[in-house]
Amino acid sequence: MPDRRTKSVDKVGKLPPVVSQQSRQSAEAIRKAYSRPKTALKNSRPMTTQYSLAGLSNYQNGKFVDIGKRGTTSAIKRSQSESRSLVKSVYGRSPSRERIDDLRDELFDTKKKMAAIENEKKVLHTQMQRLMRDSEKREKYLQRLVTSKFQPAELNDTHMARTLTAIRRNEMAKEQIIQVQSKELELAKQYAEQNSQLKLRLKNIKDSYIEIQEKAKKREEEMKRVLQQAKKEAESRSQEAVQALQKEKKELFEENMRNLEKYDAISIELQEAYKELSLLRTENDSLQAVIQELQSQLEEKQHEKHRENHVEIPKLDMTRMDSTTSPNPSAGSYIDMSEIDSQSIANAIGEIVGAHVERKHRMEKSL
Repeated sequence: MPDRRTKSVDKVGKLPPVVSQQSRQSAEAIRKAYSRPKTALKNSRPMTTQYSLAGLSNYQNGKFVDIGKRGTTSAIKRSQSESRSLVKSVYGRSPSRERIDDLRDELFDTKKKMAAIENEKKVLHTQMQRLMRDSEKREKYLQRLVTSKFQPAELNDTHMARTLTAIRRNEMAKEQIIQVQSKELELAKQYAEQNSQLKLRLKNIKDSYIEIQEKAKKREEEMKRVLQQAKKEAESRSQEAVQALQKEKKELFEENMRNLEKYDAISIELQEAYKELSLLRTENDSLQAVIQELQSQLEEKQHEKHRENHVEIPKLDMTRMDSTTSPNPSAGSYIDMSEIDSQSIANAIGEIVGAHVERKHRMEKSL
């Protein structure tokens, strides 16, 4: 398995403590402003407590180690044992085994980091309580120094003034460091809460995603079933429509055949009617010739007898004619035209022509 350490990781494998750039700059400015002067007098009074800026907790492998309290050697050994990695097997390697080992290493590193953070939190909490108690003691001591009645010679002592100034500077620097560390702890708590909320949100998202996938699968199955059913119904309807169309086509074909037969019969009748019409036209032409001949004879008679009295002849009733009567003059006995009045002949011819025209109109209407 390849080594995952980078240049930002120390030899033991622990990451350095996470401190923001702003916090480091503020702490450095406080140290420069309120640190102990380098040119201190030899006969100056020592500090009122064993803790000073030089005696603050130091970092060892990403953790606070109190060197004066516990010892340097034991602290280093303990930090090295905590940062020791797991012993890995070199036999029976496979992609799945490597993946399991990687996950085990990640889990172990995560647990180790969490344990280190918890220990660091406990140490910082203890140190904060200790510093708070120490600050209370120092405040009481300073109040006693300020409120006590000293001799005039003691009040003019520059060494005491310098001592008080150094104490105040150290106290203010420690308070600033405590504030920075408390802010960092608050940020760590906020990050932990945000991490837990994000994990819970991720879990909810995964659950909702799984639920959505299940709903989508059910919906897809239902859509497939509905589509199959609709397809079957459409096929049955199309078959019924095809059968109905075939039946209608057959009926229309039969009706068309019947219409063709009727058309043939009507065309035959029409041809016969045209033949009859042509015969009637020839007969009409012959009658027209007879009528013209009779009219010419009538005009001749009228010129001869234009002064004779007018004789009214009743209309000829063709329905009351005797069956023996023939319209053709050649069919019966010969009649002398001189014995018949010309006006009566004209009236008779007019009635015959009117009856013939009426018959012709009726035949045209019937066709």
